[in-house]
Parts: sequence; structure tokens; C-alpha cells
Amino acid sequence: MKLKDGIKPWLENIVRPILTGDKYDECCKCVELIIAELGDCEPKEISFSTGMQFMNKLKGERHLPMGFVETIEEVLEEYLDYVDNVEKEEWRDVYLEGHPKLLAEWKAKGNLYAEGENDHAHVFISDGIADPDGWFSQEIRLLFILKEAYGGEEDWDEIEWFITGGHKQGKIKNKTWRCISDWAAYILTNKSWGWRESGLRSKDYQGTPNDLPKDTWENPYLKQIAIINIKKYGGQSRSSDSDLKKHAETHFKEIYRQIESMHPTHIICGHTGWLLDIVWKKRFGKAIREERNSTWVYKVPHLTPEAKLLDYWHPSSTRCTINGAYRCIDYLFDEKVWDYYASENNENKDDE
Repeated sequence: MKLKDGIKPWLENIVRPILTGDKYDECCKCVELIIAELGDCEPKEISFSTGMQFMNKLKGERHLPMGFVETIEEVLEEYLDYVDNVEKEEWRDVYLEGHPKLLAEWKAKGNLYAEGENDHAHVFISDGIADPDGWFSQEIRLLFILKEAYGGEEDWDEIEWFITGGHKQGKIKNKTWRCISDWAAYILTNKSWGWRESGLRSKDYQGTPNDLPKDTWENPYLKQIAIINIKKYGGQSRSSDSDLKKHAETHFKEIYRQIESMHPTHIICGHTGWLLDIVWKKRFGKAIREERNSTWVYKVPHLTPEAKLLDYWHPSSTRCTINGAYRCIDYLFDEKVWDYYASENNENKDDE
């Protein structure tokens, strides 16, 4: 939805009961100017501050009374919130309708590399968002991108089996899922805007509330995440890089479509950043990690909104430590630290 597609009727509905006569006519003129200035923008390209900058310009040019300006400011703020909510509802509806179709298309292609793999190479393992209704309204939409799942004699759904189906109960003993749950809890309980602005870092982490344990399958954090495996067919406990590379190259369109449909804000890669580089290189001609930096954090273009990615170790890796993960996650959410390392990297590149 573009700004011009909805703002005029919205303003008429909100402003008409407040302003009448000449004031209403003047308001409509201002609306036309706003549309002319911002109307072709997508919601992701504008913000309330953008609108206010233009309103201040408008106020100076047309000598609008303060009360009238405040009315339009309130309306514009409400409208941008409305557009944001409508857009997220559209994202959810598109995902709910399109994701099953995407997985069906993926499965229909078959496992082109099944010969000589393993006894489960024919098993198609679905993945995705744990709770689509809640996911698209979250401020933080946290996506984990892993390599592959394994096991089973028939097709199965990883989200349903591990998170939503009630099959798993009690303590989480699997290291991969224990780390995923821990990282999700760390992020979702401590990385709100207020937490970030307070300047707290991993050393200040006090854990989750006692009534919301993070080490059980029933915890609420797993239900607020999404999981994607690069390879959708049954793999093995020890992944083959050459096999994963083949799947990334063959299914780069499907992998990108699946990620795009989720609109994540933050992505954590379990040693899969190099595979996403293959996907983005084949899809857009440029890898995500084209220019490396020491934080392991990268901006991910061609997504709405533009996401940030942490290229970390796989959760099951012996190199994966709790404190090390927290520090890297801090980088993922710390604009100042990220910008510092990014600018430092660019300066060094210019000197070469």
C-alpha cells in the first residue's frame, strides 16, 4: 500500500469531525501537498519523523496555526501506525496462503542429490514460523537459519514436532534447541527498545523471569521464532558442506522466497552465512558478506524491512559458547558498535 492509496479517505474520516468549513478545505489542501511530496513512497520508506519534517516545511510556507498543525500531526501519526498494521496483516495473510504452496513446489522438485546420501534422503522436512498470527505483530521477528534436519521415515514438520505439536515436554536436552531457546530468551526478554537504550550488555543479563523458564520445551520464546533449513530433505547428524552447497545453488529461488515471505528483522545463521551468500549471489549478483567485518553482523538487502544478520557458529558446535553468543548478539542489536566496525572496515579498505 502506497501512502497516497489510503491517506485521503483516512484523513477525511478523522479530520472531518474535527474541522469544518475553511479549516477543512485548508486541511485537504495540505493533504494534497503531503500526497504530492510523499504519496508514491511505500510505508517502509517513510516514518513519522519524515512526515513531520515536511509538516514543518508546510507550516512555514502556509503560515498554519499551531492547533491546526497539531491536528494534522496527530492524524499523520495515526495513519502511519495504521498503514504499518495493515501491511503486517497483509504479510501474514500472504505467508499463510503462500508458504504451504512454496513448500509443495519445493517438494515436487524432489531431492536431486538423493543417490548415495542416506536412508532418509527421500524425507521432506518442512519448517517456517512457529506462530504466524503473533510473529507479524512482533517488534523483533527472529529467524534462525540452520543447515538441515534429519530422521523420520515419512515427511514431517520440524516446527510442529519441536515447538507447536506438544510432542516435546520437559527439559530441552538437545544442544541445538537448547541454544536456540536460550538465545531467543536472551533477545526477546532483553532486547526491547527500552533495554537497548539503557545501555545494558551481556554482562548485565539477569536471565528470564522465574515463571518463564527458557530450558523447557513449553517456554514461550520458541513460539516467537522462525526456523529455516537450507536443505529440506532428511540429512545426517554430521552435515556435508558439498551437499549443502548443491542444495543452496539449486534451490536459491525457493530459499529467498521463503525468507522474504517472513519479513524477519533479525537473522541468526548457524554457520550458514556462506550458504546465504550463494543464494544472494545467484539471485542478486552480490553476496551478503561481500565485505567482511569483525562483528560478524551484516545488513541483508532485498528484504522488507532490511534485516540484520549474525553469522555465528552452529548451535551444536563445540565452538559455540553462551557468553560468546551473547556478545555477538549484542553486536546484532547495537547500532553504534556495528556502525563503528563497519566504518572501520571501510576505512581500512580505502587504505589498501
